[in-house]
Parts: sequence; structure tokens; C-alpha cells
Amino acid sequence: MSSGNLDSQGGDLPIIAIAGGGVLAAIVGLPLVLMMGLGGSGGLQVEAPTSSYGSFNGADIIPEYLPFVEDAGSRCTQVSSALIAAQIEAESGWDPDAESPAGAWGLAQFMPDTWTQWGKDYDGDAVADAFNPADAIGSQADYMCYLAQWVEQQQGLGLLEGNALDLTLAAYNAGLGNVSLAKGVPKFPETEKYIRTIGLGIVKYSAADGGSSLPPGAASSIVEQAKVWLGTPYVWGGGGLSGPTGGGLDCSGLVRLALYSATGIELPRTANQQARDPRGTDIPRDYAQMRPGDIVAFSRDGGGHFHHIGIYAGAGQMVHAPVPGKNVEIVPLQGSTYYENFYWTIKRYTP
Repeated sequence: MSSGNLDSQGGDLPIIAIAGGGVLAAIVGLPLVLMMGLGGSGGLQVEAPTSSYGSFNGADIIPEYLPFVEDAGSRCTQVSSALIAAQIEAESGWDPDAESPAGAWGLAQFMPDTWTQWGKDYDGDAVADAFNPADAIGSQADYMCYLAQWVEQQQGLGLLEGNALDLTLAAYNAGLGNVSLAKGVPKFPETEKYIRTIGLGIVKYSAADGGSSLPPGAASSIVEQAKVWLGTPYVWGGGGLSGPTGGGLDCSGLVRLALYSATGIELPRTANQQARDPRGTDIPRDYAQMRPGDIVAFSRDGGGHFHHIGIYAGAGQMVHAPVPGKNVEIVPLQGSTYYENFYWTIKRYTP
């Protein structure tokens, strides 16, 4: 909904205008079952989520808007309150009267045609108003849930590849038609930047272990960014720049996500690639010189291939995503007969 210049190159897909000047592809023959809620809102109602994120941190949100954001984050399993808040910050900077040069309205920056389709009355005044925060936030959640369900359906049919949340954000920003044509996230700089911005925003509006708010953008917060995901299931190949995928994270997915959230540095995907990334400063295998946030990779064959990677948490400990059947956890590193038998490489990244 940010873009005024992302247009579908649409093929045979029938289209209607969506927010941001993009297009909504009406994918004929692939219906989504949307259970419309009862009462004044008429909002989309699906099973309440089991959040993939840390707990919601609404400390920086205007108190008047907080109940709307919290309600929006309970609408469907794929959309959290932290995600809704991150989008609003990116779209309008929390200005309910915002209007873009492209004609987008309100907190969620709906284009008029999209508002006609998705805008609903969420405060019971019998008027659906894009400049009304309650209506805008509630309708934003409905639309995001629709997009997320569409992405999951397309992935199930093998028509899309990539992180489901990234694809959903791309559809919101660039349009379903462009995502369909690209069979993934379109290579639009604006859309790629939007996804990265929302990823950082999700961390801002999440809470670290113990409920403290996270400070994105500082290298010292790498460990805290990793701790957001404590208890998240291990899923092989899981993790994108916006959060877990497939319901979890693997070791390199956790490292990549935490480092990106803290510093903006985007590592390659696998542990072996991350261990060899030349942007990191090599640190000796010496606890006196290691610092929290250092990336530690492990090899069984003297450095020929690095099969596992984690984040040094200080005090001789490491936060990592271990193996299938376990969750992201903090484990002893110093004195561990298992890890100390491996060859290590340690890298330090700063913004």
C-alpha cells in the first residue's frame, strides 16, 4: 500500500486496483473460504493465532490505538499485533490523517478502490471511514489475513516460493498480480525495502525475554533479537528476514534473522555460507575475547564444512536452534564436551 508505481504486467489475470497503485489478481478457480464475522464490524473471523513472535510490546503506541492493534493481531494465525503495528508505522507514521501523493488514505494507507472492497465499520458508528483508526486497523487486518491465506494456498499448489510472510507483505505492497507473475517476491527495490522495514518493525513491537522492549539497530542487541524466538520450534530451512517460516527456524535462519534485525546486515542462508562471509571480523576461540552477539559456527572436519551455527550469548553460553524436535534455546558452550570437540570459526558483525 506504499507504492504508487507498482503495476501488474498482468497476463490473462483479471485485476482490480489495490492500495499503493498495485493490482489485486482475481485468481479464478482458487477460492478462499472467508468466514465473515457477525455484528457491526463484519470482519474476517478465523481461529485465534498461536503467535510465532515474541510477546507484543505496545509501549510506543498511542494508547487510544492500542486496543485496535491488539484486536487486529487476534484475527488470524498469520497476522500478529506486532506485524500490524510495524505496517502502520511504515505506511503512515501513525498519522490517521495521512494522505499520500498516490491518493492513499489514513493509518493503513488504503487506496480508494481497495477501501471500497475491504473497508468496514469497526467502531459501530455505521460508517466505514479509512481515516478512522478503528476502521482502518480492523480492515487492514482483514486484508492482511486474506493475503496470507492466498499466499499459503498458492504455496500449497507449488505456484509461489519463499517466506510466507515476505510474500504476504509483497502482495500488500506490490499487488497479488505482481507476486503471481514473479512466482515469489517481485524484484522491486521498493517492495524489498518494505519487507526489510517491516521485519525491523516487528522486532520493535515485540518484547524480549522478560518483557523488555527491544532496541533494533544496535549490534549489542543481536542476542536480544535472538532471544525473541526462544521456544520457537526447529524447522529445517525455516526462517526469513521477517520471521519464522513453516512454523519455525533452523540454526542459520535464527542467526540470519537476529543479525539482520539488530544490524541490517543480511547474511547468506546456510550455516556454511554464514561461517565464511567475509564481512565478519574473525575472532579467536577465546572466551576472554568473545563478546555477546558473536556468531559461532561449528565444523566436524576441521573447517571443511560448517554444519551448525549459533550466537554467543555471553557467560560461556550460546543461543541457537538445535535439531528437529527441539526449540530455540540457550545452552552451555564453555565446558561442553560436545561443542568443544568441533572446529570453530567466530565472526563479529557491526552495523
